[in-house]
Amino acid sequence: TILEEFPTLIWRSDLDGRRDYFNKTWLGFTGRSLQEELGENWITGVHPDDVAFVQRDYKNAFLARRPFATEFRLRRYDGVYRWVIDSGRPFFDLEGKFAGFIGTCLDITEKKVIEEQLRDMSHRDGMTQLFNRSFFDEEMSRIEKGRHYPMTILMVDVDELKKTNDTYGHAEGDKLLLRAAEVLRITFREEDVVARIGGDEFAVLLPGVDSYGAQIIVNRLRKSLEEHNQSYRDRPLRLSIGTATASSKMPLSRVLKEADEQMYQDKMSKASSLSRNSS
Repeated sequence: TILEEFPTLIWRSDLDGRRDYFNKTWLGFTGRSLQEELGENWITGVHPDDVAFVQRDYKNAFLARRPFATEFRLRRYDGVYRWVIDSGRPFFDLEGKFAGFIGTCLDITEKKVIEEQLRDMSHRDGMTQLFNRSFFDEEMSRIEKGRHYPMTILMVDVDELKKTNDTYGHAEGDKLLLRAAEVLRITFREEDVVARIGGDEFAVLLPGVDSYGAQIIVNRLRKSLEEHNQSYRDRPLRLSIGTATASSKMPLSRVLKEADEQMYQDKMSKASSLSRNSS
């Protein structure tokens, strides 16, 4: 009776590791009957992406007769997956013989949401809300260890930011940075790694993009910039752009350096052209 009315999701398994009991709170959470959950049927409520490690962790703990704790997503009665922490441990009968496992599940969804928000904040640039340099470097390292080639890195620099800061104040310079971030945000997909890696420098990681694809993306970025400046004819945003592509495995720090050099050449080319036109 105590187990039935207890506000925590409780389960029990037999000597074969098959679940033979779920309390009323569990059944109320899943919206299923006891018969629908018994044996191995309960696993159908686990998120498909979590099933493999949930089964593995439970099996290993059961065979070793040791406690375990696993976090996974469990489907609620309304179809929404909630994060739970499932804790189980062996129990023994009055003669001290192993009698199975008993466990509890606690809903930790709010905790997971807060953790995710904090983790996301640590990866974001405070001003632009794009990824920061730390996250960008982590992603470069992760990609470098994989097989994501060809691999293109695009570098972007906001032209005349210092001049804007000196002439109009840092508030106006910040607006330029925010405008640059917005142009990048609408140009690239949400899953692309777009980061602010320095004061006026931005970078984008583009796994699977070759040099031909990189040129298409640069053209798309320039078109986005042109459309953006339609609303800022008195103070247009100007960006210098550089790209570099690795067709096979190589240090991405070298690719980043080459993209930075290409960006600098673009900046110098525009400055030289402006100088010729003014003379």
